[in-house]
Amino acid sequence: MTLTIVATIRFDDYKIVNDVVKSGGGASNVNPIEFLGLGGTILIFLAFFFNDSKWIRIGNIAGSILFVIYGLMIGALSVWLLNGACIILNVVKLIQSKQKDKEN
Repeated sequence: MTLTIVATIRFDDYKIVNDVVKSGGGASNVNPIEFLGLGGTILIFLAFFFNDSKWIRIGNIAGSILFVIYGLMIGALSVWLLNGACIILNVVKLIQSKQKDKEN
């Protein structure tokens, strides 16, 4: 069975057409844009190994930034919209936490 997926990406009026997966598979055939998504996944996953909520939020912000870029590049509204909202929420919570620490 041969699986071929062709992705057409429009980013700033520049059209890129790549074979994402070619016959035979393997990492050498993966579209480089996928590494943004993988990087975001790894950062968000690793963030949960921290005990301090500040560092969990910072790791999630970093991963979400990669996912926003990834979502924009592949044209996935749900990906960049959700992760953009997560960035805003995490930044607000970090600010609130910092203000609460100053009061104590």
